[in-house]
Amino acid sequence: SEINFVGSLTQLEELEIWGDKIGDDSLFNLEKLSKLMILNDSEISSHSLSWLTNLRFLFVAINGHFSDNDLSQLPPSLSTLSLSDCPLLSNTGILSLSRLSNLTSLELETIHVNDQGLGRLPGLKNLIITKNEFFIGNNASLGNMRLLETLITTECPNFEGGGLRYRSPLKMLA
Repeated sequence: SEINFVGSLTQLEELEIWGDKIGDDSLFNLEKLSKLMILNDSEISSHSLSWLTNLRFLFVAINGHFSDNDLSQLPPSLSTLSLSDCPLLSNTGILSLSRLSNLTSLELETIHVNDQGLGRLPGLKNLIITKNEFFIGNNASLGNMRLLETLITTECPNFEGGGLRYRSPLKMLA
């Protein structure tokens, strides 16, 4: 089903979308929205995401529609991004996050990116990677993350952490 009335809720600060399609213009007036959760194959237009100029937190899970193009449209205000089970995401989309200067926390679960995709995110302080056979943790990725304070890897069978040499203080759970 498509939801079109959301745009009239101009004071809305948090929004969860479960399995619905949000009309292209529905997010235009949501200037106060700071937290958005898109779940269960909900659709939202890429262009609509760029209108959310105060968005700080975005969580997208179990979504076969969310793509690299959607990542390239995220507003620069975003500081925390959590992505889980979005099969259309790739290194290309993750590389587009490098333009987000406020992005400090990134969580990727079942997102198949490698070190190259993560290598251009030097501002990250927190990185969580779960269920990824391609992430190694070499100097091409972790070596560039000079601000990294917390790294959590779970079910990453090829993780070596070679990019963590000479890093302190770093909290790491692997």
